[in-house]
Amino acid sequence: MRDANRGGCSQSCRWKYDLYDMPFGKERKSLQGEIPEEFSMSAVDMSMIDHIPDMIENGVDSLKIEGRMESIHYVLTVTNCYKAAVDAYLESPEKFEAIKQDLVDEMWKVAQRELATGFYYGTPSENEQLFGARRKIPEYKFVAEVVSYDDAAQTATIRQRNVINEGDRVEFYGSGFRHFETYIEDLHDAKGNKIDRAPNPMELLTIKVP
Repeated sequence: MRDANRGGCSQSCRWKYDLYDMPFGKERKSLQGEIPEEFSMSAVDMSMIDHIPDMIENGVDSLKIEGRMESIHYVLTVTNCYKAAVDAYLESPEKFEAIKQDLVDEMWKVAQRELATGFYYGTPSENEQLFGARRKIPEYKFVAEVVSYDDAAQTATIRQRNVINEGDRVEFYGSGFRHFETYIEDLHDAKGNKIDRAPNPMELLTIKVP
């Protein structure tokens, strides 16, 4: 048996399904028609980032972030967003409202599916389910983590997570929402060789970050 609570989920929500009438004989005929389209059966991801006031006012004092199978980029982003939301609301409801949309936008950078409130405000409708292709495609991907930075040389050592090309536009991001955008310049491998493209994950690379 697989224990989904320990990372052993078989991810059946990502399998492809079809619909048949039972019982069937030697040939199974899809009830969807002559050209059936296989479909998935899963809920969209749950997010309560813009409903933090309701949670706090109803006595919630601890939040569990679903991230056991996610990247460090996902965990960092989601944790940052929820911490900022809680801190802002506890300071003042007005401050929370002022940053709420920014937090929602930040969450969409790591979301892999659409977001909804699950069963918090009632039974989800069919709009909160996914039966086919994703209706929202992620626009960002996690390409690397910064290992160190040399102030004198203005170079960052990064550990690659996705393909990196010279000239790619990237956004640097850390705790406290310290964002800035730049372009990949002066890309070198771990041996100091100048390269234009780095296709292999987990390699150590250096780039110019003025």
